[in-house]
Amino acid sequence: MKIHKKYFDEKKLEGSIELMPEYPDDIYSLYNLIDKSDIIKSRTQRKIVVSNKNTERIYIKLEIVIESITVDLEANVIFFKGKTLTEHEHIKMGSFHTIEITLNDKLWLTKKEWNLLSLKILRDAETEYTEIFVVLLFDKECFVYSITQNYVKNILKQEIKNKNYKNIITFLEKANLKIIKSIIIASTSEERNIFLKNISSNKNIKENLEKFCSVKLDSDYSKMSGNKIIEKMMGDAVVLKKLHNVQFLKDLKEMEVFLTLFNTSSEYIAVGISDVQEGIEYGAVKSLLLTSEVFKSFDIEERKKIEKLILDVKAQNANLFVIPIRHFYGEKLAEMGGVAAILKFPYRET
Repeated sequence: MKIHKKYFDEKKLEGSIELMPEYPDDIYSLYNLIDKSDIIKSRTQRKIVVSNKNTERIYIKLEIVIESITVDLEANVIFFKGKTLTEHEHIKMGSFHTIEITLNDKLWLTKKEWNLLSLKILRDAETEYTEIFVVLLFDKECFVYSITQNYVKNILKQEIKNKNYKNIITFLEKANLKIIKSIIIASTSEERNIFLKNISSNKNIKENLEKFCSVKLDSDYSKMSGNKIIEKMMGDAVVLKKLHNVQFLKDLKEMEVFLTLFNTSSEYIAVGISDVQEGIEYGAVKSLLLTSEVFKSFDIEERKKIEKLILDVKAQNANLFVIPIRHFYGEKLAEMGGVAAILKFPYRET
């Protein structure tokens, strides 16, 4: 996400920013960042009537108070619908309009209050874009997954015949490998080594060979879904060494710790707003875990409770982790209500 200008006071938690989504991941960050009742301003096209009932399309700047938000993550576009705040020669003030934002579109965003969660989403979006490719090779097919801060996405499914990897190599050649942090090649047998041998002499990939790493999968992985395989791979020593400085994987790792405690030592966790709040009252919370969409609730009281949790854990120097709902761990946290915590010590009587 590119931030062009900032006009806000972090102490008062109010103000405006000018920003622009650069990557597909940024569209999802915008969706999590922008809420109902926020104000956005952007350049957009409108069809107007000219002389003799003829029409033409013109560019104008619209400023609206948002009343609804819809997102198409496949098309990388967000639609903001609301009432206009300014008068225009061709647009009446107070009329309903939709502003469409896609990649490389600039917009001004104004919030009455920048809560701590929205500031975290903004800071995370400002960090250097990180994308990881995972190539899963099986005997007769291949799957390529893209992993970013906000999602795990299957971007290629390819049938394999006679160990012919030409189409997969062509796909990687066309990808912008300069912005890819790492490419993990994984298989249950020797496919990964054959594949790496094939690409080692490819002139279009050769300069990025240091980004490739090989992972041996257990034989039972072939029966799992791609997402499940990736979830398990994130604990592999080779993968952890290769991706040790990727921040969003550290966040996911915290969720993995939570799930382990959930299954083995439940006295060290809290699930749900009321349980987490109780843990905070005892000074027991080490890490607060929220899904990326928990703050999209239109229930005002629910949102205020979440805000209070964030403020309280910050006051106690606890950690805040936002887990994207489109990641495997985000789905699991969402099933639990989207709010949980890891405790420093158990406080409940047994």
